[in-house]
Amino acid sequence: MRSSFTENAAKADGGAVCVRSELSTAAFTNCAFVSNRANASGGALSVQTYSHASLLQCLFTSNEAGQVGGALSLRLSCKVWAKSNEFRSNKAAAGMQIFNSGGEIRSVCLPGQYNGIRNGGQADADIAGGG
Repeated sequence: MRSSFTENAAKADGGAVCVRSELSTAAFTNCAFVSNRANASGGALSVQTYSHASLLQCLFTSNEAGQVGGALSLRLSCKVWAKSNEFRSNKAAAGMQIFNSGGEIRSVCLPGQYNGIRNGGQADADIAGGG
């Protein structure tokens, strides 16, 4: 792993990282997001309105959000490019792994696929959306 984000906490969004300023861009390659917590959304990572992020070969495990997106939360008009990531045992009230509220996400592996979502849950509980 190139970088590890472990046991961080946020009072609101993005337990480890919150990409929040308009037109901000963040890139994560071969990273581990482990045991992070956000009181609101995106236990590990929150990508906010009009921001962009790329995720390549990252591990998201044991992260938790108080409301939505145990691993990852997306907001209105953000863009996330994701490839070969693994989501395991993340928790939230909605979207245990990923919560998408009007963002765009591409190339996420679906449950049961290589480097996909693996926590024994149902797809509709793992990926959720809201208005």
